[in-house]
Amino acid sequence: MLLRSVYLVAGRMLNPRPNSSAGALVRCSYGTAQTPKHTLSSWERFVVSVTRTRKTGEIPDAVSYDTMEKANSRFRIMLMFGMMSFSILGSVVAIRAGRENVKAHKGSLYAKNHVRYANENK
Repeated sequence: MLLRSVYLVAGRMLNPRPNSSAGALVRCSYGTAQTPKHTLSSWERFVVSVTRTRKTGEIPDAVSYDTMEKANSRFRIMLMFGMMSFSILGSVVAIRAGRENVKAHKGSLYAKNHVRYANENK
C-alpha cells in the first residue's frame, strides 16, 4: 500500500487533506492523524468572515486547510472584481472629463497643436 507522505514548507504541511469530509483520518508516512488545522491570525479571521465561508459568530480558532483555501480564493476573486470595477469607473470618468474639456475649448487637442506648430514654423 502506498502511503501519502507529508511535506513541510515554512512550517506548514502541504497537501495533507483527505478525500472525505473534515475531521476524517489521514494516512501519513508517520501513521494516522486527524486532519491538520490552520490556526487563524486576525487578518485570516477577517478574510474568512468577509468571504462568508463561515458565519462571523462560528469561526473557531483553527479551521481546516480546505476552508482557508476556499476563503482565500473567494477573497482573491472579490479583490479582482473590485479592481475591475474601479478601472471601468476610472475609464468612464476620464472619458467624460475629456469630452467636457473638448466642449469647453471648442476643439480638439490635435487642432490646437496643429495651429500652434503652424504658427511656430512661420
